[in-house]
Amino acid sequence: MRVMHGISTMRSVRTYHLPVIHDWADWRSIFTDSALWRPLIEEIWAAEPALPAVTGVEMPARVESGYPGTCAVFVVNRRVVVKLFPPMLPHDFEKECTAHHLLKRDGLPIPTLLAEGTIHDRIDWPYLILAYVPGEAWRDCDQDLRSGEQVNILKELGGIIRAVHAVPLPPAGDWPSVGAWQLLVDARLPLVADELRQQTALSPQIIEEIDRLLVSIDWSAYRPCLCHADLTEDHLLLSQESGRWQIAGLIDWADVEVAPPFYEWVTLWFSICRRRRDLFDAFLAGYDERSLATEISAGQMLSFTFLHRFGAVILNDTLSPEEQRAIGSLRELEQRLFPRLLN
Repeated sequence: MRVMHGISTMRSVRTYHLPVIHDWADWRSIFTDSALWRPLIEEIWAAEPALPAVTGVEMPARVESGYPGTCAVFVVNRRVVVKLFPPMLPHDFEKECTAHHLLKRDGLPIPTLLAEGTIHDRIDWPYLILAYVPGEAWRDCDQDLRSGEQVNILKELGGIIRAVHAVPLPPAGDWPSVGAWQLLVDARLPLVADELRQQTALSPQIIEEIDRLLVSIDWSAYRPCLCHADLTEDHLLLSQESGRWQIAGLIDWADVEVAPPFYEWVTLWFSICRRRRDLFDAFLAGYDERSLATEISAGQMLSFTFLHRFGAVILNDTLSPEEQRAIGSLRELEQRLFPRLLN
């Protein structure tokens, strides 16, 4: 393994530690099991003599499961995080690696990428090793913050995301070129209606209206940029210094995309802001002093919500099946998903 550069493959594993993974059901049964993954993590350290110096961890003594997400994430010795990627998402590893290298700059509270590689156990398992960021997730502490503190945190987050969106992207070529936005649109549009039919309780009429709406939009008119694309209450970490709350880290870049800022606003609105207009406005004020509020409509937000990779999940988290079945028009759906938002 070349630390911070390139990817190596270790194929000398004699004993398989992990079962065969066919699908997400298999993955859900193992991905948080620290006892199951610990031997594989120990083999990574044993096979790579540079890791102790790079990570400050001589050998894994304490391996704890991180907060459940999509990847298998483990905190080692409270010093580093080991993240292994499921085979059902073959491109997420390369995209997260690329994002970390692009964002390696002072001032952004993003975990430091210490090493990257691949280890073999029945199949190749790509992994990242990141510096551990101590802090409390927004979901656990936002209720303890005063209103003014919440607003300040969202303004600070707005400035961070502005810097992420400002990262220059090549106009063409491999991801993350500007052309990746059209590829994302082309990949998502054929999937949306089936996802809504299979995963939600929306009526067939509303799903057909959503499908027609998305197909009618000129997505190329939107300017793409590098987006975290999963700004949720689990990925924003806070810490307290001298009685003042501040952002400690913005973690989990596995869902990073090249997309317009609207794509970013979706998870921000539903998760971190919890559909609160004051927090959303505070974020926008930190993102752009001129404020983007007048440029955003609930209709645009609705379109990007269903184009989003997690659109169906967001809908189910926000509205119960009974509430979904009662929706009679897109306008009513906008009002239910974006109350008090914008025009």
